[in-house]
Amino acid sequence: MRHRFLLASLSLLLVWAHLHARIAMSGDDSAKPAIESAPLFTVAAPVDEVRLNFTVTDKNGKFIKALTTDDFRLLDNVHPPERVLRFQARSDDPLRVVMLFDISSSIRYRFEFEQKAANHFLKHVLRPGVDQAAIISFGSDVQEVQPMTGDIALLTSAVSHLKAGGDTALHDAVIRASRDLALQPPDTRKIIIILSDGADTVSHAKGGDCMAASISSEATILVVDASVPSERDSPGQRFLRKVVESSGGFILPARLDSELKSAFQTINSVLRNQYSLSYKPAEFERNGSFRAIQLIAHKKGIVVHSRIGYYAKPD
Repeated sequence: MRHRFLLASLSLLLVWAHLHARIAMSGDDSAKPAIESAPLFTVAAPVDEVRLNFTVTDKNGKFIKALTTDDFRLLDNVHPPERVLRFQARSDDPLRVVMLFDISSSIRYRFEFEQKAANHFLKHVLRPGVDQAAIISFGSDVQEVQPMTGDIALLTSAVSHLKAGGDTALHDAVIRASRDLALQPPDTRKIIIILSDGADTVSHAKGGDCMAASISSEATILVVDASVPSERDSPGQRFLRKVVESSGGFILPARLDSELKSAFQTINSVLRNQYSLSYKPAEFERNGSFRAIQLIAHKKGIVVHSRIGYYAKPD
C-alpha cells in the first residue's frame, strides 16, 4: 500500500515538474494568445489508445483551422507514436459538459446575469440528440442540481433556480465533475466550465487531489473568471491556472457583463474549433506512471492548446 502511495506521489511530482518546465519555456508573454491558454493532459482509452482534443491559435488568439497531421510533431514520453489512428480537423464528437457554478456570497451581485449568459450558452451550443450537460453548484458544499442530460429545458431550469450564498468549495467541485466525466464514453469530448470569482476556501480536498482528478478525467477545463485584476496573482488563482493549463483549456476574464458575454462566445469558438487526434503510443506499459505529451506545431507563431500528459492506467 505504501509502495503504491509513493508511486502515485512521484507521478504527481513529475506532472508538476513537466508543467513548470512548459511554463518556463514559454517565457515570452508576447507569444501568448489574448485569452490565457493552456497545454495538455489525457488518460489512456482502452486498447492502448490515447485520444487528444486540442485547439490551435496564432499569437493573437485567433483560431487556426484546416491543419493536418503533417503540421505537427507528436511525442509521447519523448517517443513518436507507433501510429496515428484518427485525425479530425473540426471534431464533431459528442460533447459532455459539466458546468460548475460558484454560488458563494461574493458573486451575488452579478449572479443573475451569469445565469442568463449560461442559459443562452446551453440553448445555442448544445446540439439536440448529440450533446449533453450537467449542472453542479458549489458554495459551502457541492451539489449536483442536474445530472447529465440532453434536455435543454431541464438544464436551464436548474440554472435558473440556483441561489447564491456560502463559501467556495472549488477543489471538491472539480473533483466531482472530473469523476462524473471519467464515466462518460471515451469517444466524447469532455468539458468542465467553471464560473467563479476566485480561489478555494472550504474544500475537504487538497490541490493535488484536484489536479490528479482532472488529469484522470480527460476533461478540458474552461474558466469564466470573475476575479478582479488585483486577485489574479493570488495563490489560489495561480493554482487554478496550473489546473487549466494541464487540461489544454483557457481562462477567460469575465468581471464585466460585456466580458462575460465574450467569454461564452469564446467557449463556443473553442468547442467548434477543436481538433481530435488518437494514436497508439510506442513502448507503452500500463504501469500507472505519468507519460508526458508534446504536441508541437512546425510553423512558428502557432500556439497549440493541448493536455500535457496522462497516466498509463494499469489493466
